Amino acid sequence: MKFRSLLFLSLFFCSSFAQATDELDDLRAVNKNEWRLLKNDQRQKIKIWTKNEDDKPIRSFKVESVMDAPMSTLLRLAADIPGLSNWFFLMKSAKVIKHISEREVIAYVVFDAPMGLPNRDLIVRISNVPMSSKQPYVLYKWEALPDYLPLKPPLIRMVAANFTAKYTRLNDSQTALDTEGYFNPGGNDPTWAVNFMQTRAPYTSLLGLRRALLNTKYQDPSQPLSFQAE
Repeated sequence: MKFRSLLFLSLFFCSSFAQATDELDDLRAVNKNEWRLLKNDQRQKIKIWTKNEDDKPIRSFKVESVMDAPMSTLLRLAADIPGLSNWFFLMKSAKVIKHISEREVIAYVVFDAPMGLPNRDLIVRISNVPMSSKQPYVLYKWEALPDYLPLKPPLIRMVAANFTAKYTRLNDSQTALDTEGYFNPGGNDPTWAVNFMQTRAPYTSLLGLRRALLNTKYQDPSQPLSFQAE
């Protein structure tokens, strides 16, 4: 009982500090449409920015990173929809519910929410555009489709999960991965709590992605680079 009480107090004070910090940051951000550098991890080669936009209650994010792996390895990882839950922040499960083509699928995703908050589900269209003479990178797009399926209580339906990911070959063993987007988990959770988690999600996901790239499955040339029908 004493341990539980100490744990609760620790979480309470951490949350209160996070709320105060986020509110102070918002006051400092005079121009809410400017990107602010949140993290610059030179060791992991990850830079993260956030932005408060006038028409959105939740912060947008932007990430620049360099992965020590060939682009083909990253593309095999990106095409493995069920495997997303092995590295994506708080993702519990992911499955393809409609295979449109090798370039486009619709997926159903469930997220574990932090303690005290209800879990989320998400229907998302995931597509990719290959490189071309005018586009020197592979582009992945996520677009939330909150009305695609009926609600599934007690899960809360995410209303936005819209972002892009650009995969650019740097050399035989390195790939630039640049992402930008916006998530809105829906529900009535405090905005400060959602922003607190959202600023940590991209960094944690990229660290998970780095670990996932070590899986020999994604280094195997026989594995697909695009979406496959099950």
